[in-house]
Amino acid sequence: MFYEDKTGKIYYEYYPADKAGSNDAKLQNIETLVFIHGNTLDLTMWAKQLEFFKGKFNILLYDMRGFGKSEIPKGEHSRDGDLILLLKHLNICKVTLVGISRGAQVAVDVANIYPEYVSKLIVADPVITSWSSEKPSMTAKFWEETIAIARAEGVNAGKEHWFKAPLFDAVRQNKLVMQSLKPIMENYNGWNWLQDENRIEPRINPMDDLSNIKIPTLIICGELDLEEYHECARFLNSKIAGSEMKIVKGAGHLVNIEEPERFNEVVGDFLVKA
Repeated sequence: MFYEDKTGKIYYEYYPADKAGSNDAKLQNIETLVFIHGNTLDLTMWAKQLEFFKGKFNILLYDMRGFGKSEIPKGEHSRDGDLILLLKHLNICKVTLVGISRGAQVAVDVANIYPEYVSKLIVADPVITSWSSEKPSMTAKFWEETIAIARAEGVNAGKEHWFKAPLFDAVRQNKLVMQSLKPIMENYNGWNWLQDENRIEPRINPMDDLSNIKIPTLIICGELDLEEYHECARFLNSKIAGSEMKIVKGAGHLVNIEEPERFNEVVGDFLVKA
């Protein structure tokens, strides 16, 4: 299904916890999980989580603007604002956010700017808006190189280079994971390599202030992920009071795809006890 406004269409999939439908009164108290995908990916990266949590919770998956089946934005937009627009469209007042990589960045920003909408926060292998560190980012360097290649030689050349990025090192060692990831990457259109994203930055910089996040928070990091993502995870853990951090052994940057059973177990346990 699609939500549409002047900036374009956002594709989403909604799965209520039973067959009664999203407007049934008895579903109002059932927790809604919103899964937010990573950069250059789309909602299909959550296939194993949908399979595991479907029926137990209301589930909302969506493609951020420009990714998957969502349209390339026609004007200014904000990632955090887009999710709130979608929740309002669906008349969903409270959610648990589950985001990975760039999706984790969006989840943190939404929880920080619109705390009234979020009851629990789960982030994996996180990126943080306006992140700065004394150590140079290997991913940022590769991203800039990829943009240059895509604009000079085409999107396919950009994809070939991007998939050599160090953040995919662990993924490339696992043939089954590669089989899952390959069609998602092939579906990526390269739009934010070829043009400016025309994105409005969040009105609260999480590097300066995360005090609005006062909800149960779980931070997950793949053991083999790059140090820059572990550093982001530790930062969030230190700044969000009461947050807990879990390391998933044997996983890299895409922990939910690389170790789906362990990821689902960790998330499921947190949802029960939080």
